[in-house]
Amino acid sequence: MFPRSRQFPGVFAVTLLFAAFGAGWTSLYADPDNDATVPVDNPPAPFSLDAITIERDLVYKAVNSKPLALDLYLPSVPAPGNLPLMVYIHGGGYRKGSRSEIELHPFFSSALLELVARGEIALASIDFSKGSKRAPLSVIAKDCADAVSWLRGVAAERGLDADNVGIAGNESGGLLALLTALRPPDPDRGPALRLALAHAPATDMTRTAEAVADSEDPDMKKIRTQLKIGLGGTLEDVPENYHGASPVNFLSADSPPTLIFVGENDARREQADWFRDAAQSASANASVVILSGAGEDPWTVGAGSNPSTCDLKDSVQQFIRENLSAPAEANNSRVSAARIWNSTCSRAATP
Repeated sequence: MFPRSRQFPGVFAVTLLFAAFGAGWTSLYADPDNDATVPVDNPPAPFSLDAITIERDLVYKAVNSKPLALDLYLPSVPAPGNLPLMVYIHGGGYRKGSRSEIELHPFFSSALLELVARGEIALASIDFSKGSKRAPLSVIAKDCADAVSWLRGVAAERGLDADNVGIAGNESGGLLALLTALRPPDPDRGPALRLALAHAPATDMTRTAEAVADSEDPDMKKIRTQLKIGLGGTLEDVPENYHGASPVNFLSADSPPTLIFVGENDARREQADWFRDAAQSASANASVVILSGAGEDPWTVGAGSNPSTCDLKDSVQQFIRENLSAPAEANNSRVSAARIWNSTCSRAATP
């Protein structure tokens, strides 16, 4: 872990390719009023899969003869019409982790799979190429876009609404989710995604590279090496790769509604400032929720804090409901997290 200072933004893990961004950083705001600080106490209860039917190991593409697969979660009681779809991208620093994270994650399993069990959405959790010199970030991001395209192609036969798709990601998966949602849509792949949701994503690779460019610190040098591998060269050699891997560069007034959340004491909030400024400049429909007293894992109790995500779960679920049910052409009227925040969970006062 690195010093939590402004000299080297964020918390960089350098043991894995791109683990520097595996934990990510957060923050989107359409305007300063969308910055919500939320008291925290107890995490959501573990979630049961009893009311869910799971189609496992659905291969959506092959890379060098190696299949890439996803798992599809559907309500056990069939829905009367085609279901909106959420796509989940796991964390793990681009080299570790798997699509099974959705069943184990202390927040996303409850927040997303509850909606499946209630018959409100379907959910796909995807794998992607593991990061390497052969599979830099651009390849991984394409895998994610290809997974969404494949799901849209099989939507009718599986009772899914191909035009009503949102995306969520945890940490490194959060960056991939933002890139998938915020980059200009390819007409051949279908309409733009309807929402993006992320915990602690990286947001600006260019500024990250600039922040560590001149350091002689061994750990900062490792970060530069990871950036070079993951983005196919140095910032000086391939600035376009750094630009293309930075969600801040794709925000606009037409961006889908986006919600990012992060712990108040999580040093990765540094990149949240960068994204906030970009979202404000672009008039993007984007919000940040900061969990007061929480650190890097806001759903676990840590020293000096008592973090809970009960209210966060309520807000995330309402954010999904509102934006996946709104007409596709009504982007500007869709709901931001700041406007739908509620306090339906009872909680003790935060010390």
